[in-house]
Order: sequence, then structure tokens, then C-alpha cells
Amino acid sequence: MAKKYIVKEGILSKFVGALTKNIIDKKRQKNAKALKNDPKLRKLEDELAKKMKDLESYVSNKTGMTDDEFLDKLK
Repeated sequence: MAKKYIVKEGILSKFVGALTKNIIDKKRQKNAKALKNDPKLRKLEDELAKKMKDLESYVSNKTGMTDDEFLDKLK
């Protein structure tokens, strides 16, 4: 006689969580490899980092608060 297994919510959520984590890690590795080999992508990434830093400094200069404090105020 076949044994019936009950799939509990915890088991299913662990499986789905592990699966999505694996997919995200693979995508992250693929993106890091592309970033290393593609000079145009690297240039765009550097420009984005510079612009983010400029935005952070602008917010802190205008408000006198750190980014986290400013975001907490907006909530």
C-alpha cells in the first residue's frame, strides 16, 4: 500500500525559497562575469555609482540628514 505524504507549508516555502535563491545567485554570477568582460557595461556601472553618490551628497547637503534618516522621514 502506498504511503501518503502530507506536504506542509514550511517544506514548500523552504523549497521555493531555496530555488529562487539559487536562480538569483546564478544571475548575480552571470552579471558579474558580464561586467568584468564588457567595457561599455563597466562604464555605465561606474557612471551609475557616481550619480548615486552625487544624489546622496545632494540629499545630505540640502536636508542635513543621512539617507536613512531622510527615508525614515518620508515613510
